[in-house]
Amino acid sequence: MPFNGIFTKGVIPYIASLSGTLFGVEIEAEGKNIPRPDFEEGSEDPDDDEPMRNDEFREDLIPERWRPVKEHSLRGEGVEYVFRKPYTLEESLETIDELQQMFIKADSWLNGESTRTSTHIHVNMSDCRAGNIATFLATYLLLEEMLFSVLPPIRQKNLFCLRTRHAPATLLFWRQLFGLNPAGVDNTNLRYSALSVTSLFKYGSLEFRGGQGPSMDPGYWAFIKNLVRFFGNLRETAITNPMPVDFLEKLQARGPHSFYAEYFHPFFGAVAGVSEFRLFERGMVSAMTLVKDIQWNEEPAVLSMFDPSVDAVEAPTLSTLEQTWSEIDALIDSYEPLPTIAVPITPPAQAYWTWETASVSPPSPSYYESILASLPPEESN
Repeated sequence: MPFNGIFTKGVIPYIASLSGTLFGVEIEAEGKNIPRPDFEEGSEDPDDDEPMRNDEFREDLIPERWRPVKEHSLRGEGVEYVFRKPYTLEESLETIDELQQMFIKADSWLNGESTRTSTHIHVNMSDCRAGNIATFLATYLLLEEMLFSVLPPIRQKNLFCLRTRHAPATLLFWRQLFGLNPAGVDNTNLRYSALSVTSLFKYGSLEFRGGQGPSMDPGYWAFIKNLVRFFGNLRETAITNPMPVDFLEKLQARGPHSFYAEYFHPFFGAVAGVSEFRLFERGMVSAMTLVKDIQWNEEPAVLSMFDPSVDAVEAPTLSTLEQTWSEIDALIDSYEPLPTIAVPITPPAQAYWTWETASVSPPSPSYYESILASLPPEESN
């Protein structure tokens, strides 16, 4: 049974028929000369008829595939733009380009530094089984800290996109999805995780909430499109690996350099000032904490948790998890300095953020060849 089949209450009906790698994007914008409906004259409910048109607000410029929504947390000419329906990868990239061109045509100014704005990426998981979703979440945990290292400082400790490092209880709630009947899980506590599972219960998607709000800098739009590609790759990985523990063990055998060269560098380049080894080891503890001691079934890849006679899986305590993280950090700090790969790190010409401890360079074939050639044989498989 697909994961979404468990949730018959509250799930939008047409979601059950979705299949494949599909995306939804939400972009909250503040600034000036922002095309929008006259929300005061029309409905603010996106499920109702479209708000009344008003040429003064340049609503005619809004691309067909975007729906403007009144978001009360935004200020001034604040508007949230949402995909009208899930789109494929290529459609999603085209749709993002259309919104960028709309702002250019309207001569908009966008406040990309506002703490109230953000960009959310949804990836369809409604056709996945529990093992696929667990693999997605576990692989994300290996990548979360690296991903946040290339996000602007404004998103680092934002209370509306808390990563596991700042909200370790997230792991315990996620584990409940696979240790209890998920229909009984209180998902409201998970809404503001950086990767939110709350949308599984309504849209059949996983939602990444860490993206910065839009600006007119071309770097922002390029970065958001790479986020979509990044999460599409995670879904494809999860689809082909329904046994999360086995998959993590394979990744562990390969090591951090090979892992990040495949799952991170192609989308965001190399990151200076970040220990891949440390992040990989901490992430592996989190990932294994999520999926260990659960009986995963490869065929038909449905968890025994859906059998009400199966007891709930015991979860580790937060103190145990945090102690394990601390022990790993102490162990790594005691190591002799590890040999490093000499790869020049050059910030892109149009970086839209500045952060002293991390700069990003666009990936290149020669860069990856140099990394893979420098790896021990057992890690380059």
